[in-house]
Amino acid sequence: MTKFYFFLIFIFFTTQLMAQTWEVGGGIGGSGYIGDFNEHNVVQISGVSLGAYVKRNYNGFFSTKLNYNYGVITGNDSTSSSQQFRNRNLSFVTSLVELSVINEFNFFDYIPQVGKNKFTPFIYLGLAAVKYNPMADYNGYRYGLRGYKTEGEATPYSKLAFSIPYGGGIKYNFSGAFTLTADIGYRNTTTGYLDDVKGNYPNLSSSPVITKALSDRSGEKTGVYIGTAGSQRGNGGNDTYFFTQVGIAYTFNTETCFIPSYERIKVEKAEKPKKEKKKKEDKKQKPASPAKETKPKKDKSKKKDLTPAVNTNPNSDSNKGIPKDTIRTGN
Repeated sequence: MTKFYFFLIFIFFTTQLMAQTWEVGGGIGGSGYIGDFNEHNVVQISGVSLGAYVKRNYNGFFSTKLNYNYGVITGNDSTSSSQQFRNRNLSFVTSLVELSVINEFNFFDYIPQVGKNKFTPFIYLGLAAVKYNPMADYNGYRYGLRGYKTEGEATPYSKLAFSIPYGGGIKYNFSGAFTLTADIGYRNTTTGYLDDVKGNYPNLSSSPVITKALSDRSGEKTGVYIGTAGSQRGNGGNDTYFFTQVGIAYTFNTETCFIPSYERIKVEKAEKPKKEKKKKEDKKQKPASPAKETKPKKDKSKKKDLTPAVNTNPNSDSNKGIPKDTIRTGN
């Protein structure tokens, strides 16, 4: 039961965060590579790619996303237009698993559903780690080339490389909070072994037969092998790969969460006089409360004359029988 409560709390806080400026999305497309099997064609697609991401939008222009991509790149000398490559007769297939952090910039102020712009071009730059493992088909079997050290490496090269993703694309807000995206991005890597080819042919005189066969395949068709020790096998440079995808995204947003603080202050200042005016009008329209009836206050300054009233006329009938010298005359 405790775990269930923790799960509910997690869902609640996640929902609160996502209700502000978060975005999720994914895409599908192709992947390609520039290296020892393709030195010049920067848009040559050789396999498929899939991607997904979670993004934090800071405003209508800037955002940062955590991005996952999977792709496949291939190369085959036998289908090359270059005679030199066809003579070498190497081939490879590599699966790429990439995790990256990417900063994105929109050219237009773009906020799905609540913004005024329905589309925007964008560019991005980031940092990525990619896992790779080149393989080759030989005599009906697929071999992992890294473990065979086909260029005589002292130790097998790493399965992990770093790269700098950069690229651009376009976004279109086609319905509500939904965005359609299309982009292409390149990755310059820290390795030249995405294709298992980089330097020179090694001296494999004492190596196993399968290692020799995978390292130099030039004579499989002609019977003439050109891979003498020290001769050029690769171009010596690092490899580049790219993804191009069409995707869809959903933005969890509210209008106020994208308004910069300085604009929000301006809005509040503009609305303040209106609110005060409304309060005054409401106060005027409010009926006055009926006045309370007040009782007249007693005049405490006048004291009652407790002296009985006496007729001061000595000739009055009411004063008969009373000595005249006792009758007050009022003086």
